[in-house]
This record gives sequence, structure tokens and C-alpha cells, in this order.
Amino acid sequence: MKALILGIMFSSFYSMPGLAFTLCTTNPGQSGWNTKTITFKVNYTNCPANIGSIIDSAMSVWNSVTTSSLVLKREGTSTDTAAQLALGNQTDSAVIACDSNFGTTFSTDANAVAGVGVCRTQGGVITRGYLIFNTQAGASANISSLNSNFQSVITAHELGHVIGLGHSTESAALMYYDASSKTVAGLNQDDIDGITYLYPRNEIGGDGFFGCGSVSNKSKSGTGGNFPMQLAVLTIPIIGFIILRRKTVLTLST
Repeated sequence: MKALILGIMFSSFYSMPGLAFTLCTTNPGQSGWNTKTITFKVNYTNCPANIGSIIDSAMSVWNSVTTSSLVLKREGTSTDTAAQLALGNQTDSAVIACDSNFGTTFSTDANAVAGVGVCRTQGGVITRGYLIFNTQAGASANISSLNSNFQSVITAHELGHVIGLGHSTESAALMYYDASSKTVAGLNQDDIDGITYLYPRNEIGGDGFFGCGSVSNKSKSGTGGNFPMQLAVLTIPIIGFIILRRKTVLTLST
């Protein structure tokens, strides 16, 4: 019986799947924003009329993760321009803007890239970030020319970068480097693991009990562990072993 319980305990550790998500910087100690609510201000200049609904739809994707404490909001306007943001001259901490000169601003192909999401860190903590949409006239990747589903996919993907995630090696993940095959802005388990690692629910401090905790990935390679969950996995078999052993002793003594 003892061997069986130990076998269950160790198989629980080694059957945990590897994580494919990465962080938005190469710093293995990078964390997320030092807040539970990131409020984005929008510069609506050069943006399509439906940009608000596009943003809200994408934010709801990340806000739906029950194991994460993060909330994304769209509130207020910003005067930060795309060119200003690209140069790092950012006034508001979290900004969304549109760029009618996107290809030049980012030295990229405006027919292939619909948006850019950037996080900026200080001491490993994200302090600023922005999302800039491609609204260059005549460009096939102009956000206005895309269907509503793909608009949400692109926006949710780029928001993922702003909140701290890099590209995932999991092809089914929203944060996979190539979003062209995605038709719905849904999250894969790897996306959920990523945002939960950066913004875990505080089970003891008021975020609810047993919200399925945090996922820890202390390196970009995705080889980290989940200490709270591992501790639980370790503790439960031990408690079971103690109970069974006690019952055995009581049986022998009687």
C-alpha cells in the first residue's frame, strides 16, 4: 500500500504537462503589471468607428479566465499618438491608438501586420504598455478591412503582449506567433496558464477559495512548476498514507 501511494504521488508530479507560453521580455524573472486592473485609454484619431466594440470584445476574452485576478478595462481618452508611443514617449500607462502610417512607423509590411502590442518593464515589472492598430489606407492588414472575428483575434492577441505574454509554441494557443489561421478569439489552456502565472488569484487574500491557483513559469522555455498545486498534490497522498497506516495499526492491535 505504501508503494502504491508513493507511486501515485510521483506520477502526479511527472504527468504535469509542459508549458509553452513565454513572457513579453527575455527577463526570466519578469512579472506582470503591479495591479489587478489595467485601464486602457484610447486615442480614437484615425480609428474605425467600431474600434470600441472591437477592444471590448477582445478584453472580455482575457477577463473570462477564472483562475486569473486580472481585469482589463477601456476607459477615457489619450492624446498619445502612435509615433509618440513607438518612440517610448508615453504619457498614459496603458494606451490604444491607431496609425494611418503604420508601415513607416514600425518599418514593417502594412499588408501583413494588423497591430502591435508592446509591454515596457522596469525592474521586471510592467509599468507601461500600448497597442497600436494598423489603419494605413490601402493596406490589406488595415484593421478596418478585416472581418469582426479576426479583428477580435488580432486585438486579443496584441493585448496578450501588453499584459505580459510573449508568443506561445503551442499552435492552438491564441498567443501562437501566427494568428492567420484563427477564426475565433478563444483561449487555449496554454494562454490560460500564461495569464494565471502572471496574475494568479489570491486564494487566501480575498480572491475566493480554491480558484485553481497559479501556474509558475520562471523561464521563457516554460519549464517551471506550480508550487501551491504541487504542495497540494504532495500533501494529499501523504495524508492518505497516514490515515491508511493508522487504520492498519488499529486493526493489528485489535
